[in-house]
Amino acid sequence: METEFPPLAPNKSGGGQRLYTRREIDIILRIKQLLYSEGFTIAGAKKKLETELNATPGAPSSMAEVRRATRDSGAVK
Repeated sequence: METEFPPLAPNKSGGGQRLYTRREIDIILRIKQLLYSEGFTIAGAKKKLETELNATPGAPSSMAEVRRATRDSGAVK
């Protein structure tokens, strides 16, 4: 999923386990909703998610900024 949706860039523990931040989990849940509940394709969900992230006041202006922000914040298992 990380390859299709750039905002997801989990850190990995010493044992290789992915460590997701709260924001990354929220993004994953939104992706799931777009794909399964709203019937978006992966490409459509990617565009919609990018639009939503950019439209939110105070949100990062690019997917790269989202990746940096999620990577730099605390991790959740």
